[in-house]
Amino acid sequence: QECKVVKLSMMAMALWFLLVIFATESNKAPPPEAMPARATAYCSAPLTSGDEGGSDVTSVTVVVRHGARSGIATDTQDWKCGLGALKTHVKRWEAASGNELTPETASGTCKKGQLVARGFRQHKRLGAFLRSKYGGTSWHVTTRSTNYQRTKASASAFLDGFFGGRVPKGAWPSFRENAHEEPMFGVEGEDGKGIRCVRAAANAKRQREAWSADPELADAVATIEDASTNPTDVADVAYSRHCEKTGCLRDATGACVTGNQAEALFRLADKFYYGRYNGNDGGRDASRLGMHPFLAELLQNFKDDLHEKQRRLRLYAGHDTVVAPLLAALGIFDGKWPPLASRIVFELRAGGALRILFNGRDVSEEVCGAAAADDLE
Repeated sequence: QECKVVKLSMMAMALWFLLVIFATESNKAPPPEAMPARATAYCSAPLTSGDEGGSDVTSVTVVVRHGARSGIATDTQDWKCGLGALKTHVKRWEAASGNELTPETASGTCKKGQLVARGFRQHKRLGAFLRSKYGGTSWHVTTRSTNYQRTKASASAFLDGFFGGRVPKGAWPSFRENAHEEPMFGVEGEDGKGIRCVRAAANAKRQREAWSADPELADAVATIEDASTNPTDVADVAYSRHCEKTGCLRDATGACVTGNQAEALFRLADKFYYGRYNGNDGGRDASRLGMHPFLAELLQNFKDDLHEKQRRLRLYAGHDTVVAPLLAALGIFDGKWPPLASRIVFELRAGGALRILFNGRDVSEEVCGAAAADDLE
């Protein structure tokens, strides 16, 4: 009899315990939605894998996007730009190159668009990887960057990785003071940068004016200010905060933009980006015309390098707004925002064969068909 009472009491207590747990769990707020996979993919291009290399490569041209940085399209600058153990290396690069690479504010937070420690490390790793593919000695090196801290710093880190800390004196990045003299910027866009080309600029403007957000996606991001009209600027903040683990982009209700809402924002940004550089309303024509001066420079380099006795490395450090239109001009832009530290590599081989790779993948035949392997033109 006593055993039965004890058993019933234990069962009652167990039941009560389960009810308490259920009530507690049911009152909890649901866990926040995860960021879409594309957010993490954007944070870094592959840095230690790729099909680059070959014993017959005589000249290598690398066009890179800068590494991880603080946000640009925001007035709230709470990203941290402390360099930790990297600081000694960066100070050495500054002394050797004469370029200021660490414009930290008094509080240690970043300026807009400043390369963060992870960005330095990305390009140091990328340089080291390509060193493993090509070897880091006996190169005649030319490096040019746009006139931004994040690109000059990315180029310096790349060179340090490629040369194993022994960068040749004349290899450090040069830059052109005026953006309108830099072919990497293509034609003058809405931000006023680039070489003046009336026809290309008109095409770019026509494409921009043709933008109209997909109604379903626009509805999904309705609570995010400017998301439908200027999705790339808004997505830039969301990406930068996610990549550097600095809070989150918040909508008008104060909630973090995650899950399906973030996915809709990123899809809108890709659509806008694809149109800007590859759209039928002027974007594709603007890219082809706009990047012609830079492509002409690259082609002349290839021709010159055919007669060089020493292997040649040419490094160009730019932005997504260099990589994307260059891909579009080559006919291989897939419409996705190029990840941080993306690269386009041109390998010139003995005899004049040319191979083109994007983020480690051979895209030569996609550019010009089989002719890419035989004819520079």
